[in-house]
Amino acid sequence: MFHLSTIVAIITTLSSPTQQSPQRMMRHRLEPIADSAPARASGHTMSAAVSTATRALREAMDAGGTVVGAADALERQWRKQADPLHQQVFGVAFAETMRGLAQAMRKERAWAKAETALARAYSADRLYRRDIALRDLLDLAAVALGAEDTITASSYARFASSQAARFSARSEEGTALYYEGLALISAHQPTGAVVRLEAAIQLFTRNPDSNDLGRAHHALSIALRAQGRLPESLEAARKSILTHTGVYTPARYLDQLGQAYLSLGSYDKALIVLKQAHKAVDFESPEEREQVLPSILNSLAQAQVKAGPASDAIVSFKEAAARAAKLRKPRLEAAIYANLGTILVREGRSELGIRHLGTALALWKKVGDRVGEAICRHQIALARSSVEAGEAIDITRAEADELAALVAFTELGHTEGRAIALNGLMVLRATTARASVLYGKIAANLQQGRRKEAVSLDTYDFKNYSDRANVTLVLLAQALFGQNRTAEGMQALTRARLEEYLNDNANSRMELTRSVHPILYTPREAKWAAAEAAAGARLARAYAAARTSPRSERALVNARRRYLVLLDRMQADFAAPSVYRRSDWALDTTPELNAMKASLRSLGPRSAAIVTATSKDRLYKVLVTPKRTITRVAEIPISRLSEAVSEFRNRMLDERRDVRPVGHALYNLVFRQIETEVASVEESGGYGDDGAIEREIERLQCNLLLVSIDGPLRSIPFAALSPDGKTYLAQRLATAAFTLGAEERLTKPARPVARRHALIAGSMHGTDEFPPLLAVEEEVDSILGRPPDRAGLCSGSRLIEGFTLKGLQSALAAPNRYSVVHIASHFVLGSDDDNSRLLMGDGTLASLREIRATPTALFRGVDLLVLSACNTASLATSVGGREFENLAVLAQRKGASGVLGTLWSVNSQATQRLVRLFYQEWMQGESKPEALRLAQLDQMEVLGGDGRPNAATRVTVPEGAAAHPFYWAGFLLVGNAR
Repeated sequence: MFHLSTIVAIITTLSSPTQQSPQRMMRHRLEPIADSAPARASGHTMSAAVSTATRALREAMDAGGTVVGAADALERQWRKQADPLHQQVFGVAFAETMRGLAQAMRKERAWAKAETALARAYSADRLYRRDIALRDLLDLAAVALGAEDTITASSYARFASSQAARFSARSEEGTALYYEGLALISAHQPTGAVVRLEAAIQLFTRNPDSNDLGRAHHALSIALRAQGRLPESLEAARKSILTHTGVYTPARYLDQLGQAYLSLGSYDKALIVLKQAHKAVDFESPEEREQVLPSILNSLAQAQVKAGPASDAIVSFKEAAARAAKLRKPRLEAAIYANLGTILVREGRSELGIRHLGTALALWKKVGDRVGEAICRHQIALARSSVEAGEAIDITRAEADELAALVAFTELGHTEGRAIALNGLMVLRATTARASVLYGKIAANLQQGRRKEAVSLDTYDFKNYSDRANVTLVLLAQALFGQNRTAEGMQALTRARLEEYLNDNANSRMELTRSVHPILYTPREAKWAAAEAAAGARLARAYAAARTSPRSERALVNARRRYLVLLDRMQADFAAPSVYRRSDWALDTTPELNAMKASLRSLGPRSAAIVTATSKDRLYKVLVTPKRTITRVAEIPISRLSEAVSEFRNRMLDERRDVRPVGHALYNLVFRQIETEVASVEESGGYGDDGAIEREIERLQCNLLLVSIDGPLRSIPFAALSPDGKTYLAQRLATAAFTLGAEERLTKPARPVARRHALIAGSMHGTDEFPPLLAVEEEVDSILGRPPDRAGLCSGSRLIEGFTLKGLQSALAAPNRYSVVHIASHFVLGSDDDNSRLLMGDGTLASLREIRATPTALFRGVDLLVLSACNTASLATSVGGREFENLAVLAQRKGASGVLGTLWSVNSQATQRLVRLFYQEWMQGESKPEALRLAQLDQMEVLGGDGRPNAATRVTVPEGAAAHPFYWAGFLLVGNAR
């Protein structure tokens, strides 16, 4: 084998008059062969071989031929040479000519011609120049990537990788793996891409001075982001910049860093970085500038959607699309048009948005990207079904688009895509209610079927999966409640709440995964679901066969037709007049509903639970008693509901305003049926009323109401609702929140009073963010006492100066030692783990992420976890009941039976007194919800008419001037009701 320099463009030499002549250039390229040992040993001279080769090239060019013609002449000479050395000379000359031609074609983006030239070059190089042949393969992979032919690119890269590994060419092996990773990213296979790119980085690390390492980290960031591993994607983007060896940071690296910030929701940071990327383009070569600018503008537009005016985003999207079209990058152009269409639909310009989505669809079809095509079909269906009020909703065309998406996803065997499309059909075909529910059940069970695979996913990818499953289950529950199929709706809603918990506490996935089972079908649904699965499997097999054999195309057409016919038959069967028994299309009981009724029976015959599910224009309400269920649907836009809740929250935080009128309206909304929407809840006293839920509660003489609420209502204390506009619900019955799917915690017996020992931990220190809690010591003394002068409500231990995470773990190391863990310290629950912080006794802050990392059974044997000085779900912020409830579930999963916390910061004297009264009642044998209610009633009685604490008197507040709930309604109990 003989080694010549790589990537030499003879065509450039031939076309430039300032360069040396073709004969001299050819002689220069072939001299290493003549100087080689085999040439000297054979006695050959230079002149004969080189002269013959250069003469062939000159004659072809002088005759007015093209470079391809010259190369053909060299190839003919190469193949007819009998002498091995002459054969090699002509072979190398032919290969060099083809490589030069390929380079020229790549500059013109003539990918097919470039691939042909490189393939011809490889046919000669593989015989004489092993290292150059390897470069040919890598260049072929790069050309296929430029042509957006991911299958061909992956094949070339895979073959190049195997050849490089065989000959221990580490750098080339890394490049091959890099190209294969890029191909897999384009083919929507990020998991495989991550594996290849991480292997490439390992190989490139041996040569850190090369920019290959920066490029590999850049590609890895893209793959990780596609996989949903967002923090790791951000880290890889940073490494691509850090490992770059040039003077200026490449604009494409800044673009990817900005996209990583976008995916993490850090929109302001993304906007800053992407503006820097836009400026960095000026330092790139003209060719690189042309290549990267469309992507940067696309990313910048997405950041402007979130952190800037939508008008700026639309301008950036349009410029990005124009530049991508000029570059002939249909995949990028399609993605840009899809983004532009989506934002236009969101801005109310539905017709134009759908038109741009149609352009994206045509481009996806052009490049043969079935996944992109299917996703775009789904986006178009959503756009058609979510147009602004006043525009005609074309349901028929929306259904056709969603069906096309379903067919495409089914052919590809794309389980998650099938679930998304079926979910869309559930919403679109709500008029044929029973069939729409079946679509939703199939979608939910497809996602449940991925659970074993999902358990092994990265945390952030798992969260994305869980969030999609949650959306499907919530929509299914709403559809079932709308058909008065309460048992099935409760099953779907229970699974949805579990998915919600998984989304916020993904580290607990294994425990909850084991407890989740498929959504149950009715007998008739089961028959059709099995038929759909079988037809879908046949369609996927037919599509796979058609991709490898054109003769199977007719079989694919037939399989597609049969699948659509089956869906039509299924639709018609469920839309037919009701000739079946109810048991054919509805289940009257499910394990979830049975478990809830059993829990209520255990808590007493006068116990009940109310569960809600909120959609954009309805509130679904279910009352469950030990023996009955009642379902009602209230027609109310979620925007109006949010306004009412916001007004209620504002009044709760303002002691000067009466909260009862709005509290009465919200009470009517939950416990009575809305018939008409009114302009002012204060003027009318509420909404229309059929009172079915309220009458059942009164008939039951309910004394304990468990609530599991979603949507805007989740962030308000039910105890402060007003049944009549004069009194509060707390004056009628006890309330406690609970999480669907965690009912087993509700009825766990509390320890006997004599064995209830408390661990009281707290912090008296302040920080720049938190004021000192000067009353902590008094609060501890009020519970534990200070012998011999002051008796306590229970025995226990103090943990003040030693209150750290390690100190808490050490104190709770012995299981079942304490029945109560009481934390008197600032605890702000924010929108994520890092923004949720607990102030420790040494003045440091522990994040919720660190708390999650503590041992699984940290609170094992604890009946009650009390967070008495926290601000866990401030009514003045967007953080609400979901965050607090999920914190409570986390505590329960770590062993605590129940959690008592505050929704807002209250005067320390009022808080201390209410906590002491709660402990007093609970230690005397009352249940937790009733003990809290009695403490709240007592707190009302000691408040004067102005709603402020008056420790010197104990006055019963007159009717109509009840004490303001700001001072007593802030405590929320979640979980165990014993």
